[in-house]
Amino acid sequence: MTKPSQPPLEVRRARPSDLDALLRLQSQLGRHHREIQPDNPRYRVTEAEWETLLQRDLDSDTTRIHIAEWDGDIVGFVRLSFVEKPWGTSCEVDTLIVDETRRRYGIGRQLMSAAEHAAREHGAAAIRLNILAGNDLARAFYEGLGYEILAWRYGKPTPR
Repeated sequence: MTKPSQPPLEVRRARPSDLDALLRLQSQLGRHHREIQPDNPRYRVTEAEWETLLQRDLDSDTTRIHIAEWDGDIVGFVRLSFVEKPWGTSCEVDTLIVDETRRRYGIGRQLMSAAEHAAREHGAAAIRLNILAGNDLARAFYEGLGYEILAWRYGKPTPR
């Protein structure tokens, strides 16, 4: 089965008017992460908490959000943080999500290309990201873009 031809895709900086679409996509990502790690407390964040975070990020000098707009619909976004390290600025990819109905069209690749461009523009010495253990599709995606495993990252909930 062949895919229908793809309308033009525009990748641009997110605007405050994009917030509802960002929340819709963040909700999809949260569901996906809860399927992989249902007991992880990070994935119990409420929509109101995400809204506060994303609104703050839209106004931040150290965070950028780029969206992918396809035929007038926002179908994905990448959220970046710029962090000062002893060795220089690091660009951290905090979130990459493509709408579950629009995957396999190269949208994630274009968003990551925008992220890499923003990292260079911001003077970042490196771009890094984390994926969940068990998220084999994400691992294959990033390895296909040339990303390599640099470290193992461990986590443990703290007692309340």
